[in-house]
Formats: sequence, C-alpha cells, structure tokens
Amino acid sequence: FEIEGRVTGFGNPDWARTHEASSCTSPVVLALIQAGATCVGKTVMDEFAY
Repeated sequence: FEIEGRVTGFGNPDWARTHEASSCTSPVVLALIQAGATCVGKTVMDEFAY
C-alpha cells in the first residue's frame, strides 16, 4: 500500500532504488488513519509478493 513520502519497493531493492517516494496515501490506509490508526512501519516481503 502506498504511503505518502515512502517508497514502496515490493521487496526488490533495485525497484525501490529506481522509484520515487509516493505522492499520495492509499485510500484504505488513509481511511484507517482517519479512524485513529497509527502507522508504525511497513513490512518487507519476498520479491513482488502479493
């Protein structure tokens, strides 16, 4: 999920290195934040795992 100001690398360091930080936050993450959730980090997964 995209988070404004963070790079989403899909577990691939080459992908992360060649892409810029997101300019917006995913609507589902935004809804959670607006409901009071606090984002404390992002996960690291296998390459391109979905």
